[in-house]
Order: sequence, then C-alpha cells, then structure tokens
Amino acid sequence: LSQNAFADRLGFSTYHVKAIEMGRVSASGALLQQIAVTFNVSLQWLRTGNGEMEEEIRRYAQKNGLGDCLIITGWVSNPMSYAELFDVATLLSRWEGFGLALPEYMLVNKPIVARNIDAIPYIITDKKNGLLVNVDDVDGIVEAIKELYSSNQLAMQLVKDGEKCVRDRFDVKRMVLETEEMIQELTKI
Repeated sequence: LSQNAFADRLGFSTYHVKAIEMGRVSASGALLQQIAVTFNVSLQWLRTGNGEMEEEIRRYAQKNGLGDCLIITGWVSNPMSYAELFDVATLLSRWEGFGLALPEYMLVNKPIVARNIDAIPYIITDKKNGLLVNVDDVDGIVEAIKELYSSNQLAMQLVKDGEKCVRDRFDVKRMVLETEEMIQELTKI
C-alpha cells in the first residue's frame, strides 16, 4: 500500500499523512480510530504496540523459530536503550520523511540496513555508512543482513563511517555555526 493509497483510503491528503509521519503533526485520536476501522487493526496496538495483535505476532515468531529473538516493548520513553541490543539496525518503512532513527543508530555504533526511499539516501550512502535495499526487495533485505553477519569487516567499516557521518553532518555546534554564517550572509544584502 503506497502512502498515496493510504491517504486516499483514509480520506486525507498525502501532505497530511507525510506531516504526521515526519513528526510535524501528531496523529489525532480520531485519525487513529479511523485507521483502526479502515484497516481492521487494534486501536490499542496502534497507540502502544500492545494489544490483541501482539499475541498473533508472538505466535507467528514462535512458529517460525524467532520467539527468543523478538522483543515487543510497546511505547517506551527510552528507545535508544533497546537499539543498543541490536546486532543490525534496520529502517524498512515504505516511506520515511527524514529517518531520524538512522543518525541515532549511528551514534550507538550499529551497522544499518535501510530502504532506498525518500530522504534515506541523503543519510545513508550505500556500502559506505549503511546498506540500502529497494522497497519491495525482501530477498535484498535478507541478503544485506546476512552479509553483515558474515563480514565483520564490512559491519565494522559501516559503523566507523556511520559514526563519522553523524558527528560531521549532525553536530549541533557545526549546525549553529553554519546557521549564524547564513544569517550574517543574508543580513549583508
């Protein structure tokens, strides 16, 4: 389901859905209710990640030999403490406004596999500070993760370059200096 089709089914503009996704606007209770009804999912699960769908997901994981690998936390106030548990960090959304989780994963030194969509390629350079896969390429996702497990050298290089990337590109002091320079340049006009 594309972002446009998702917005159309809900009767919202794609812009509104993107604004929610990028964190510019919060999803209202009415919107969550509409999503729950339209897509036949649990409202509790939408709000917290917990609920009746949780059991279904746990059963699926257990049936497929992944029960010991799955952690469902629901909403947490400290998500990065969980990221430290990852062997490989992934961002596999079908659309992603900015991908804020990626620099956070880089800060906790995790190799990354992400989908090659929207703003993600502006953060991840394939095979430099992460691995990019196409949106519907499930086999590519599996292969990328397997590649990181089989090549510790590649994983460590991605982590090293990821840490450098986040420190160089997302450093607050650098961003403040560049903003000040831009303001000074604009006020000269």
